[in-house]
Amino acid sequence: MKNNPIGSPYPTTISEQQPAIDALMALTALFGSLPPAYITVTDTAGNHVALQLDSPHDFEVWREALRIPPGSVSWHVFNASVWISASTEVYGAVVGLSGHNVPVSSEVAKVSPAEDAERHQLDDAAEAELAADPGLPSAWSAAAVSA
Repeated sequence: MKNNPIGSPYPTTISEQQPAIDALMALTALFGSLPPAYITVTDTAGNHVALQLDSPHDFEVWREALRIPPGSVSWHVFNASVWISASTEVYGAVVGLSGHNVPVSSEVAKVSPAEDAERHQLDDAAEAELAADPGLPSAWSAAAVSA
């Protein structure tokens, strides 16, 4: 292997990409009925396969098949585009999934997990307060407020 312009090693022959090719062959044999993907074997890391999927649904089908934990999924925002990604190892190669056309605005996707958790904690506290106050009309139940 030799170094690319940013100093990372990349394959000099296709045989150096054999681990990624083997992983791709295994994926097609094991999961041949799963949704199709745009597939790349990168030239910057001879052991990396990327599966680019057209929808979050297709991404989830693959994520579940590869047993990637939901907590390993990352959000990505660039301009108005939002996509999700996760990766795992298959037969010694990194297999990266990306799901595109996520129906979430870039503003919503930019909310950090900590901010989202804080919002939910506030919602939970408000619901508990509403549920504990017998002086509120029944129409003001926590369910009605959160709807």
